Amino acid sequence: MRLPSIRAHATELGVARNSVVDAYELLVTEGLIESRRGAGFYVRSGPPATPARITPEIIREVRPGAAGTWPYWRVTQEFPHERQPGSSLLPPAWLQGDRVRRALREVARQGSDSMLGYGSPLGYAPLRGQIAHDLADMGIRAEPDQIVTTLGVTHGIDLVARCFLRTGDTVAVDDPALWALYARFLSLGVRICPVPRLADGPDLVALENILQTHRPRLFFTSSALHNPTGGHLAAAKAHQLLRIAENHDLTLVEDDIFAGLAPAHAARIAALDQLQRVIYLSGYSKTIAASLRVGFIACHGDVAARLVEEKLTSAITSPELGERVVHRLLIDGHQRKHLERTRQRLDILRAEVASSLKRSGCRVHTPDGGLYLWVDTTRDTDVLAAAALEAKYLLAPGSFFNPTQTPSTWMRVNVSNFFATGFDGWLARQLADMPPSTGYIPPEQ
Repeated sequence: MRLPSIRAHATELGVARNSVVDAYELLVTEGLIESRRGAGFYVRSGPPATPARITPEIIREVRPGAAGTWPYWRVTQEFPHERQPGSSLLPPAWLQGDRVRRALREVARQGSDSMLGYGSPLGYAPLRGQIAHDLADMGIRAEPDQIVTTLGVTHGIDLVARCFLRTGDTVAVDDPALWALYARFLSLGVRICPVPRLADGPDLVALENILQTHRPRLFFTSSALHNPTGGHLAAAKAHQLLRIAENHDLTLVEDDIFAGLAPAHAARIAALDQLQRVIYLSGYSKTIAASLRVGFIACHGDVAARLVEEKLTSAITSPELGERVVHRLLIDGHQRKHLERTRQRLDILRAEVASSLKRSGCRVHTPDGGLYLWVDTTRDTDVLAAAALEAKYLLAPGSFFNPTQTPSTWMRVNVSNFFATGFDGWLARQLADMPPSTGYIPPEQ
């Protein structure tokens, strides 16, 4: 059926024409009507398209490599945050949504026409100046022109990889580590050498063997609140790691995305090295808003110049609007207090969640600070994740965090939503009904 014209419908209803335009556009977006050029708007002949649902059978096949990344993200969109015990983010209610909205309005009111252009490929200059100030508080000296803004830390990883690595090269990576890291290297045709992660940082003996045998060009690691274990690099080991890197002419890439949630005493390799052979990555996805996609790279000036060239060819620049919003939030005086309250809240929950998991028979790696617990369930967590999907919970099994995606008894738990929808009780019942994995040997970690 053809709908009334915009003019006729506005007259009939006694509303402005723009109101009818907005309503029709909304119905087009929802798939209920369609616009036919020169003929007007018509009701669609069939129901709107419905995305395919992710089922427990599909999740068993989803692996977070190059082919499995998109299906996994489709799964996350089907679940509210409170039903994602494997989530990587704080609950939306914990973030300062009102402040973000207010900052957006202020930036829109005060923004100049420069926001309509590409902006500097280095990034919004006042934000880079504020980042340099904040890094100085952490003991890392960097001039604003040593800082390149990115579309989050994942984009920063991609820029570094594209600058330094070519097909057939070798890269050393923490094991376990974020699945997106492995997927990025595999897509570039780069060989991955996993370095076992211990409670106090990477296994340096294993790293030395890898360096002598495979001579990787880069080592991607985390110092504070390592994902997924939540552990910290010990200060003594940080010095050893830097000495090893110097002896083998190795560039260290330090991912510090959780900097805002880390305890004050956490060591950073970049603070020891002062960005001579360390490339430091961080951002604001975890503490302000993931959707703003604002991150940064701090590095030696020569490396920054190379990264800018790569950024120009891959993305031209990063959106200044989001960077202006983050800058306003960083300078308004509330962010530090907000982070302190969030750390205190997580400290309380982390202890409670660890106790609950231990009562269920799990072995828990309890870090000093952060959002995650690294949990040994003694069961295959791929099987556990499939069962959880049927119960409408989304987990992060250990296979998501190793380069070969081998089934594991470990999983990452987000403490902020562990108790939100009764997941603690469901998990306790599930573990009681599931026998331990065949041939299970407790890990030494």
